[in-house]
Amino acid sequence: MSKRPAVEEPPEAPSSKTPVTEQVGTEVPLSSQKTSNGVSSERMEKLTLLYFAAAREAAGVAEEQMEVPAGTTADELRELLADRHPELRPLLAVALIAVNAEYATAEQVLEHRDEVAVIPPVSGG
Repeated sequence: MSKRPAVEEPPEAPSSKTPVTEQVGTEVPLSSQKTSNGVSSERMEKLTLLYFAAAREAAGVAEEQMEVPAGTTADELRELLADRHPELRPLLAVALIAVNAEYATAEQVLEHRDEVAVIPPVSGG
């Protein structure tokens, strides 16, 4: 009589309460989160930001590079910039955003290597 090999029990399936990192063994990068317009992406878009006049003073820089999740709109960028430079928040509510030297709509999706200008209102004399 031959002895049967022991049958291994399948591993227990993770419960719905098990964190994703334990289920798959990898963490979900922040860049794969969905933007408010519902676009999900792991790709990041690198932007060049230009600040003019009072926006430059509030940000403390004239130019900087920033990565945003793919699918980010010009309006969503305002919130990201306000988080990055809190002093800019009041100006961002009234500033114009230009992308590649053309005024942007709030819904315009930003793309890799776009040049984004923050242009606050100007008063003349």
